[in-house]
Amino acid sequence: MPADATAERTGARTVGHYILGDEIGRGGMGVVYRAHDPDLGRDVALKVLPAHLHRDPERVARLRAEARAASTLDHPHVCTVYEVGEPAPETGFGPLFVAMALYDGETLEARLARGPLSIADAAAIAHQVAQGLAAAHHKGIVHRDVKPSNVFLTAEGSPGGMPCVKLLDFGVARVEGAPLTRDGATLGTVEYAAPEQARGEVGPASDQWSVGVLLYEMLAGRRPFDEPYE
Repeated sequence: MPADATAERTGARTVGHYILGDEIGRGGMGVVYRAHDPDLGRDVALKVLPAHLHRDPERVARLRAEARAASTLDHPHVCTVYEVGEPAPETGFGPLFVAMALYDGETLEARLARGPLSIADAAAIAHQVAQGLAAAHHKGIVHRDVKPSNVFLTAEGSPGGMPCVKLLDFGVARVEGAPLTRDGATLGTVEYAAPEQARGEVGPASDQWSVGVLLYEMLAGRRPFDEPYE
């Protein structure tokens, strides 16, 4: 049964051919829903740019850049992007969205809310994050926003028994050869950002700094730099 017919029968909302389920997250780059792809019979994570932000060219450009950056990376520790949906060209109607793999598990942020990790677990997670970033850097992509909420620990696990890490959200990634956005000097999350990011200077070492902050927080249960003002 086509998606629109299914939606009409059930009263469900659709985006493209996807049938929306519950909201599972939101942030500056959009709202993420659990959604169903009736054509392939699978659930996905669907990041949708709200309609009122379609008039913000920078937000639109960032969402497209996120999809392009992540879609070039075929790596076990980077979230898989399936599809980018655009408004209909003839009418301009419809949301901009990115369909991604849906994983069971939790973010590193949620895990850290329960306390610090063991040395072995922290090292294993940091190693997987570093592997995903190394693949991105090899493609000329700097993530620029490595932090616990962008590190997902899947329930399936890796061959060694540890959760398999997936690096999320390339919405502010720096792609080699592309111009920085106008607020490039302040992109990223300041508690995890390397000092040079305050000057708008980014490179692979910037992501490596953020991994170091992650590792510190996983072991100590707190961030190394945690002040009341930026």
